[in-house]
Amino acid sequence: MIIKLSVLASIPATLFMLVAFFFNQIIMTTVFGSEYLEAGEPFYILTAAALISAVFFWIHPLLQALDLLAFRIRIYGIAIITGLVVAWFLVPKIGSSGMAVALIFINVIIPLFSTYYIFKKLRISESEINHPV
Repeated sequence: MIIKLSVLASIPATLFMLVAFFFNQIIMTTVFGSEYLEAGEPFYILTAAALISAVFFWIHPLLQALDLLAFRIRIYGIAIITGLVVAWFLVPKIGSSGMAVALIFINVIIPLFSTYYIFKKLRISESEINHPV
């Protein structure tokens, strides 16, 4: 069910990302004006980061339901430190797009580690239910 939710959420997210990628300059000019045209690249990178987060909307409630709050704090710590390191290297080279890429890293790390701990907890729970000690 979790995978189906993610796949279903990724369909409109992918379509929106394609629109943001191919029409970012038109969107920036129309909404904000031509003086913000350079913000088109960070715009679609940040759009991707937001959509990654939206596709995995189910992670936070499930972590809480499975009593994995301590892991959530660790996961966020790892993600934030990784994002800071990525930003440290990329911002001087590519400016605001570097920070947007760092946010992508953060929004990928959180679901990766979260799903690992969620499935690990669910496997343990399933084995305890099927074979009680």
